[in-house]
Amino acid sequence: MATPLQIKFDVPEEFRTFTIFLRLPPEIRQRIWEAYLSTPGIHFLKLQTSDADWSWTERRVPSSMAHEETEGTEESDEGEAMLKVLRADKTPREAHRVHLIPVGPCPRADVSHYKALRRQLATLSSTCLESRSVAKRLASRPETLRLGNGSIISLGRSPDLIYLDYFPPSLYQSNGNLETIPDCPELCHVKRVAVRFSHIWQPTKKLCRCDVCKKSAGTTHKGIYPAHLYQLLARHFPNLEEFFFIDYFVVHKSKSQHCVDGTQAKGPSMYTQRFQAGNRSYHEANEQEWIMNTDVNQIMSWLRSSYVSYAKESSLCRHKSPEKVRFAVLACEWKISPPMERAAMPLRSDAKTKQAVLNFSTSTVRFHSISTRHNFWLREAEAANTRPHAESLECLTKVDYARRNFTFPSPIRPLHRQTEVHRA
Repeated sequence: MATPLQIKFDVPEEFRTFTIFLRLPPEIRQRIWEAYLSTPGIHFLKLQTSDADWSWTERRVPSSMAHEETEGTEESDEGEAMLKVLRADKTPREAHRVHLIPVGPCPRADVSHYKALRRQLATLSSTCLESRSVAKRLASRPETLRLGNGSIISLGRSPDLIYLDYFPPSLYQSNGNLETIPDCPELCHVKRVAVRFSHIWQPTKKLCRCDVCKKSAGTTHKGIYPAHLYQLLARHFPNLEEFFFIDYFVVHKSKSQHCVDGTQAKGPSMYTQRFQAGNRSYHEANEQEWIMNTDVNQIMSWLRSSYVSYAKESSLCRHKSPEKVRFAVLACEWKISPPMERAAMPLRSDAKTKQAVLNFSTSTVRFHSISTRHNFWLREAEAANTRPHAESLECLTKVDYARRNFTFPSPIRPLHRQTEVHRA
């Protein structure tokens, strides 16, 4: 089901006061309060076990990552694989308790939209009694998605999207089946889910008929398909309405080509924007406006057909209308502003600046005086070393030389004394 178009525009400050709001009917006022929370966003979550250990899954999921050459049709291979999964569904399995946690390692790294949603709920709760009652009513919906600690992720019946990580990368990129059952009741409230597309997944490809490959022209390279993904969607998302692949390699055609006059072309229009998360905008991609890899659409077509077939036959599926689930691809665009240039600091002409300049000049004169005396002492010492030994002894026994004092560099005197000497 497509999300309705939302038109937004900037309102000048002098027109932001709506004085007749209190005279509107209560039903319209409540709809306005609800519209304040209707911005569709994306929330980044992942499934986590109680002890953060996925070894029980790795023992069951095969890691067949290499290409295999098989003979026969692709439909027969997929049909046999589906029959094996359906027969395995009749065997009792152990359920492992998992819960939802944020993907970001720390709150500052988390760009999920629920951070903005919580601020909006706090604003409604502190505006007036009517808005506070609306916020409480929306938060108390049974479909509201929450974390284990009770914090709100998404309001019930909202158009938000849940980005989900459910396997470690080594298992997620494989083509194994979901042999275990992750028990997470919160997934029943999710209507829109997205996962990251892995470019390790590849569709089945036939070998070419050139002279080199002529001997194996009747075979095909068996692709790598995420079988565990359609099994997860069918078993644990009974209210699923939309599914999205997020491919970060998809680029809008206007971003890769410049206009004739040298200016940058316009990006995706407002009709394609779907979800917001921090400084990221996620748009639904299509081949007409975006540069996409053909493997993405082939994997998505395979996932849709496998999901519908498996959901209709499996006893573990709880979805009533799997054929109505919509599949699409999302592209991501970042809104990164250029770094700001620091303006040159103007020179101050106050009393403190003048005093600092005077102190600096005094220190410079003092430094040159010390350097001059130090060089004179070095020349005297070098001259004494170059004289013959007898002459040096005779020179040192003279009365005038014995009474002579060498001036060593003295420590710098306090600042107020330096200023007095300089003025004198």
